[in-house]
Amino acid sequence: MSPTTALKAIPTFPKPLGLLVSLTLLSCGCAGGQTTGARPAYHPHGQIRKGMKAPAPMKTQNQPAPTARLGDGVWTTYDGEEFPYLRWLPKNGQPPESVIVAVHGLSGAADDYRPLGHYFEERATAVYSYELRGQGNDPKTGRRGDIGTPEQWYRDLDTFMTLVRREHPGKPVFVYGESLGSLILMTGLTSLSQDNFAAIRGVALATPIVALREKLPPLKNFVVHLLIRLTPWLKVSLEKLGGSKPVQVTSTTTHQGQMAVTPHYIEYFTLRLLGTIERMINACPATTSTIGKPLILFYPGKDVFTAAEDVDTFFGGLTLPDKEKHFYPDGFHLLLHDTSADDILKKLEAWMEREASASK
Repeated sequence: MSPTTALKAIPTFPKPLGLLVSLTLLSCGCAGGQTTGARPAYHPHGQIRKGMKAPAPMKTQNQPAPTARLGDGVWTTYDGEEFPYLRWLPKNGQPPESVIVAVHGLSGAADDYRPLGHYFEERATAVYSYELRGQGNDPKTGRRGDIGTPEQWYRDLDTFMTLVRREHPGKPVFVYGESLGSLILMTGLTSLSQDNFAAIRGVALATPIVALREKLPPLKNFVVHLLIRLTPWLKVSLEKLGGSKPVQVTSTTTHQGQMAVTPHYIEYFTLRLLGTIERMINACPATTSTIGKPLILFYPGKDVFTAAEDVDTFFGGLTLPDKEKHFYPDGFHLLLHDTSADDILKKLEAWMEREASASK
């Protein structure tokens, strides 16, 4: 997510708030060498994720609700709800050779991907990014800071991809997720329609949240989860509980400095949303065998929310012959808005070119 995103908590909270703080690891932005070889056959839903329901079977046809449409800056999703989106098309006016669908993070916005859009509009690639349901640019203000189920995020992604692909039929599609956006991609790919999944040429993850830092003692863990179950609608302000210690989010900016310029900043989150994110994070180990697509991963060494060794463990468990990772030891959470941005964009472009060529 972009420097305009706000951090909701500092990971030094007294417990039992520790778990709730851990669940907002994504709120600030809220990420090796390539191996070649034959790609494994895709087995949808081959493994049910711990703590989550098995996803619905993949649709055999890519047919969203009749009301779904891609308008001028606003799109209509599967259930008739409307959300804003941004797109960057090639500046030369020619049809793009490939498409990127980018998913932003917690308390973020589609505009977080402006660096991505500006870079690729010069390179014959279209970039599309939509506002997530329940985040700061959700047109329904009462829904901000909440989500019913993760399946709503997955179905929105599936519908948006369908509409984007209709705009650019036959073009290779790449998906890019940062922080919570990475979680949505990792845990939601098996919920895509068969047509959408087949169209994806590669998955890019930046600052992925693949594990929780904070671990509660059993009794406190029980109490927190009981609250999530009994009062899922309750909204909490982790910002007010967190204190005032400066938290670095890029090499030159802090969380506190960014809050003042974040129009889509969300202060209050429901326990339901925090519990949903926790379950998605706990599901990450199981996704190592279900992603089923070429993958590139970018992650920082100075992220106060994600331990680099956890990302290394996740990457090592990926059952993919075609994967690569890039580590930025001096990087912070907001990689696309820091000194690493140029290198990330160049590596991403080169990787996309290789994958698009390999799929022909």
